[in-house]
Amino acid sequence: MTYNSLGESLLTGFDVIQGYSGTGASLDSINAPGSIAAINLTASTGTASNLSAAAIQAVLTATEFAANTAAAFKVTGQSGTFIALNNGVAGFQAASDAIIQLSGYNIDVAPVVVI
Repeated sequence: MTYNSLGESLLTGFDVIQGYSGTGASLDSINAPGSIAAINLTASTGTASNLSAAAIQAVLTATEFAANTAAAFKVTGQSGTFIALNNGVAGFQAASDAIIQLSGYNIDVAPVVVI
């Protein structure tokens, strides 16, 4: 999946990727805008209590979610792993940081997520 801007998948209308495996001949990956540093995510940063901006901000703090990076997190009651892409300001901002759901994908037991 390729993203040209973070605004393509905000909290109010995030993308859901089905069947992400992190493996295979082409190695599933998320192609983020150039401002996002390349990273292999291997663990969840934490679990948000719900899909509200405040709940995600409690997990993706300025310390945990640095500028121009990516982070993985889980959400109580939701299937899979969520990926956040930072807009250049540390901490989660719902109006400008991208959110992507990897439906059914458990980052804690599956292969890495390649950004």
